[in-house]
Amino acid sequence: MLIYFFSDRNYVRSGFYAHYTISSCRQNCSGHGECLHDSHECRCFAGYIGSACQQSLCSDACSSNGGQCNDDTLRCECPAGRLGHDCGLSVDASDVTNAGVWSQVLLLDDDTFMPRAGHAAAVVDDCLYVFGGTTLNSVLDDLVVFCVSWPSAWQTVDRSDPWPSPSAWQTVDRSDPWPTARHGHAMCAVDRRLFLYGGVLAGGVTSSELWMYDLTVSRWQVIGRSSVVKPPALSGHTLTAVDDSWLYVVGGRTSHGQFISDVYVLSVDNLPDVEWRRFRSRGGREADHRLAGHSAVYHNDSRSLLVFGGFSPENARFPRRSSLLMAYHVDDKRWVTLSYDAGLPSVPRERAYHTAIIVGSYMIVHGGQVHVHHEDETCYDAQLYVYHLSCHVWVDFVSLADAFTGTSSVCLSTRHILCFLF
Repeated sequence: MLIYFFSDRNYVRSGFYAHYTISSCRQNCSGHGECLHDSHECRCFAGYIGSACQQSLCSDACSSNGGQCNDDTLRCECPAGRLGHDCGLSVDASDVTNAGVWSQVLLLDDDTFMPRAGHAAAVVDDCLYVFGGTTLNSVLDDLVVFCVSWPSAWQTVDRSDPWPSPSAWQTVDRSDPWPTARHGHAMCAVDRRLFLYGGVLAGGVTSSELWMYDLTVSRWQVIGRSSVVKPPALSGHTLTAVDDSWLYVVGGRTSHGQFISDVYVLSVDNLPDVEWRRFRSRGGREADHRLAGHSAVYHNDSRSLLVFGGFSPENARFPRRSSLLMAYHVDDKRWVTLSYDAGLPSVPRERAYHTAIIVGSYMIVHGGQVHVHHEDETCYDAQLYVYHLSCHVWVDFVSLADAFTGTSSVCLSTRHILCFLF
């Protein structure tokens, strides 16, 4: 057992008490199982699974989402047009009854999909692909996929053979080439290809490789090795597809702790012969463009990459979290800082290692490391924040969700949101 104490000399505290208990089994089997003291494992009661019996086979939200718990399988059976562990995922764009409500798509299963951080994800069609990450004890090199149209199960992507059955996990043997285990890398998709750049390897070395995974032939390969110009080995950067033809690497941090402000661009039209191009920072303060742990999405209407948050090196020793929203115009190769009233409650505070996507006329930001360190000790944010791309204002998410059900006057360009947030 490891107990970790953190002290900040900037704040004077009067001390604290630490209370803890030790049980033979994880979380004492959550009260839903029997602890086998010899093996320190849980034997779950009927209707519960997980290493700590923490997961109910039939979600508490099953009935409220139109489902029904089956007395034989003890699982939630969903009505037509609904998917997921709690039947909360609608495949009908006109069904907005769950607008603004999170739903659990899959059962937690640590044995088949290990909990992780620092991974990278990309969406192709209706499938979410995830590569690598760290469990905090080990670094992963698996590529897994979940498709909305499949039965609710994760799949391990086969490294050599045809696709496995979508009804269960499948462990496959390694085939070469295959990216080394890593975390802090970035990944995006163009057509039927996944592109992965950088990351910190198991030994602590930062990678400068650009990998491409072709979904058609189920093969990885390294590209761009012969390019005259190359980005440095990076972690905490972003890799964003533009016009289905270009890859943009923005920001990141080298293994020596240097933050990068240059933008690196590569065309994927003539694969596998590719050449990186490097563009110096222009427009605004160059220091604001040195980022790691930020988000970047491409907005086609404005021809811009929208970059939000991240760590910025305010000084050599203490990087600070940023709350800036900046636009990088891909044609003019110039940065612009977008201004807004930071005092409004709908505006997200400074953060890093969050995620962002574009849905219709909105950029949606989720989570991140915020570390509120005054009255409320908060390390991570679980909220959603919405930025209107036409009006250039942050919109209250509650009002936006109400608009889906017709109870608000907020104008929307789309009536249904389906997004994967990792």
